[in-house]
Amino acid sequence: MQLPLCLTILSFAYIFIAYSFQELGNLQQAYYKTINMSHTKVTSLITLDNQPSLQMVYQIKQYTLDECEEMARNIFKQYGKILDEKQTDVYDDSAYFYCTDNQMIITIYFAGGTVNISFPDEFKPITKDLSEQAVRKRLKQENIFIPEQATFTQIQDGQYEFSVNTIIDQQYVQGSLLVGINEDSTLSYLHNQIKTYESYKSFPIISQQQAFQLIQEGKFNQDWMLSLDDEIIIHSIQLVYREDSKGFYQPVYLLGIENDQVIYIPAIQSS
Repeated sequence: MQLPLCLTILSFAYIFIAYSFQELGNLQQAYYKTINMSHTKVTSLITLDNQPSLQMVYQIKQYTLDECEEMARNIFKQYGKILDEKQTDVYDDSAYFYCTDNQMIITIYFAGGTVNISFPDEFKPITKDLSEQAVRKRLKQENIFIPEQATFTQIQDGQYEFSVNTIIDQQYVQGSLLVGINEDSTLSYLHNQIKTYESYKSFPIISQQQAFQLIQEGKFNQDWMLSLDDEIIIHSIQLVYREDSKGFYQPVYLLGIENDQVIYIPAIQSS
C-alpha cells in the first residue's frame, strides 16, 4: 500500500539531490517537452555560424540579511534618519526597512544588493527638463554612480531612467535605474535595479547552426510564441544573457521569428 508513496518520495529526493550537485541552475527558457514538428518547416533568412565557442557565465553576489540591514542603516544615516529594526519585513528575495519617523522606506534585494528608496510625501515633479549630466550629478550626491555606457531617457516631468546591458571590465552589468526628482531637487523615489555580475567561468556553447537544428527537432520552449504555424522563419539571432535558478547569468540564443515572436535556445553545451 505504501509502495507508490515511497516511489514518489524517492523520485523527488533524486530530483533534489541531482539539482544540488548541478553546477548551474535551470533556465526558464529551456525546453521541457519535445514539440511535434512534422507539419512545421523551419527556414532562416540569415547565414548561421557553425562554429562552437567559449562564452563566460556570470554570477551575482547574494547578500545576507545582516549585510542588507547594514546597508539600510548607512543609507538612513545619509538622510539623518535611524533604522527601526522592529519594523523590518523579510521576504524570500528582499527585505523592507523603515526609519523611526516612517518618512522613508528602503527595499534591498538579496541578489546583488540592489536598492529601492521611497518617500511617502506627494511627488511634486520638477517641470524643468534636466539633462543627463544634471541627473547624474544629482545621483552622485546620493553616492550613486551610473556607468557611462548607460542609456538615459526622460520618462516624463521629473522622472528619468538609466538602462544598461553590457560587459564592463569583465563584469556583466544589466538593469535599470528609475528616479523621481521633485521641484525642490529632493528625490521622491529611487529604484536602482542595476545589477553587477562577476565573471564565474567559461563554458563551451553550441553554434548558431546547432541552435537552428534544435528548433527543427522541436527542442525549444514554445511559451514565448503565440502559435506554431506551418513555417518558422528566422530573421535574426543574437546571444543574450538570462538569469537561471541559481543566480547565474547564462548565455542564451535569442532568435527573432515572424510576427515579432521569439524563440530562446540555451547556448551552453549539454554535458
